[in-house]
Amino acid sequence: MNAVQSSLRLLTARWSNCIKTFLSFKKEWEAKSELSQFFGVELQLVSIVKNAVVSDTEGNWNLHAATIEDSMQIFAECDCINYLRYGSWDLEQIKVMEFTHLELYRRFSIGQ
Repeated sequence: MNAVQSSLRLLTARWSNCIKTFLSFKKEWEAKSELSQFFGVELQLVSIVKNAVVSDTEGNWNLHAATIEDSMQIFAECDCINYLRYGSWDLEQIKVMEFTHLELYRRFSIGQ
């Protein structure tokens, strides 16, 4: 069992190092090229859409709230006033739902 645990620790450390290296490469790459900045934003958009689909499919309430929060920046940058207005209202309602409608919040949290 110790061999498995030590191998797992080593793999985790290497994976963490790999992620740090990639993020530093991405930062350098985006500083040098507008095209790479575009692709960075494109990847962010794809990630938000993926999270929206996953949260809807799995009924993951916390991921749904995080997706709305992540979308707010895009709505502001793209000058989508109505999406920004109603998205911020929706996000505020989600944040206070735990205190105002406890039963509904509990059901959403367990995916019903």
